[in-house]
Amino acid sequence: MKRKYKYLFLILIAASAAAVGTLAAMHYWRVNTPALTFNGDRGVGVKIDDVHYTSARKGRVEWVLDAKSATRYKNGNLMALDTVKLVFHNKNNVPYTMTAKEALYNETAGEIDASGGVTVSSEEGYSLKTERLKYNSRTARITSSDTVEITTGGMKVTGDGLLIDLNKEQLFLFKDVRAIIVDKTV
Repeated sequence: MKRKYKYLFLILIAASAAAVGTLAAMHYWRVNTPALTFNGDRGVGVKIDDVHYTSARKGRVEWVLDAKSATRYKNGNLMALDTVKLVFHNKNNVPYTMTAKEALYNETAGEIDASGGVTVSSEEGYSLKTERLKYNSRTARITSSDTVEITTGGMKVTGDGLLIDLNKEQLFLFKDVRAIIVDKTV
């Protein structure tokens, strides 16, 4: 009789250990697996959290994009991004960092349309603020039709409408341009 209880006790311990192991494995996979959410909306293909995307051409990194989430649509090449950070480089490999609340990325056109508290900064100390702008990776140009504020050193420049050619290192403001010199040494 004692033997029967001994085997029953061993089977109970083995079953408990297997259950604990299964639960631990399920928790590990859930915590360490990127979250993929398939939305019930027929137009949405997939939603991915914690996005890190790099674009390179001819062995050179053109830009690196990080976003809190990305929603890829079935029709077309459009991706909606949330809480965006984009680091892009000109032909001389000078990095520029753009942040925005949200953006749309059109893969076919190579264009990112950013909106919501958009900022662009460079290592040279330039800072740009606007509500909306577009970056085209094929032409290395930034454009905006909104009001833009640019700060550099001791000067603040505002204007409506913007074109920046990163490769030519040229910047154009089109309308209502104002410059304020803040630092008297400039």
